[in-house]
Amino acid sequence: MASRLLEQPLRNLGVGVTAIVLGTTAAFGGLEEAQGSAASTDVVVGRTMTADPFDITIRRLLWVSELPGFPTSAEGNRWLAIVADVKNTSDETLLPYYAKEALTVSDVEGLPKPPEMDLTTTIEDDRTDRVGPDQLVHFPDSTQLSPLQPGMTYQAVYLYEQKADAEPAQKVTVQLVAHTLRPNSFDQVEMWLDPVVKAESSLAVLPPEKSADAQDDTNEETEAAAG
Repeated sequence: MASRLLEQPLRNLGVGVTAIVLGTTAAFGGLEEAQGSAASTDVVVGRTMTADPFDITIRRLLWVSELPGFPTSAEGNRWLAIVADVKNTSDETLLPYYAKEALTVSDVEGLPKPPEMDLTTTIEDDRTDRVGPDQLVHFPDSTQLSPLQPGMTYQAVYLYEQKADAEPAQKVTVQLVAHTLRPNSFDQVEMWLDPVVKAESSLAVLPPEKSADAQDDTNEETEAAAG
């Protein structure tokens, strides 16, 4: 049922629809000033966009009350789910961490996870306004997305937990975050560093009650086809 919910067609959405990491990244040049310009283009649902080292195509956004196998941290909390195709455009296997960092959200009420660290400053616990996903799920088998192989495209679901007492917004600001492959400042090994927002837009999200209605419609269509 959860799988079918996430497979809702685009027409249902309408148009327009890490302190440890800081310590590690700082040692490898993560605190150096990020290179590149700020976001200069819009994120468009259904359009393949580049956020090195990935090509990302956002398919749909929706609020989900329950996902079997992926419980929230507190009863009554919900998930903001962003379904996307993610392709590793580099020539090396990449950890899921990089894919998680490539798609963030902001200005969403009630997210327990803190915003991403601002790696362009040495100020203690200085943060951006971007929040990364709590979970990155491989859509076909509902498992945690494993390392991404070069040239491969993965169907992924980015999950952002929201507290039960927060209002599920009708629109969410989504950012595509690109990285630069360059030698780190510690041992000159090439790494994907300097996260920079390359595209940003406010996208419509299917609300929970409409998600349930669409699920019922999907079940009826499936039964009719089977009959």
